[in-house]
Amino acid sequence: MKGMFPVVREAVERLIDPATIRWIGFSQFESDECGSLIEWLQVAPLAQPLCTVVGALVNVSDFAFGRWGECDP
Repeated sequence: MKGMFPVVREAVERLIDPATIRWIGFSQFESDECGSLIEWLQVAPLAQPLCTVVGALVNVSDFAFGRWGECDP
């Protein structure tokens, strides 16, 4: 969820540097699953979303297009 991003980011920062994250995975395209995807992509510049082929074709490519281009299914 987008509103929880600051709290989750702080927790992750206690374990690893978020900039080193390479993959951001989620099971479905809903706000509780990937609502903060854009925020994570901003703090993890090398990261790529990881989802199903259908998720990439139907939602994720359009949602994250402004950040890094199209999602490769």
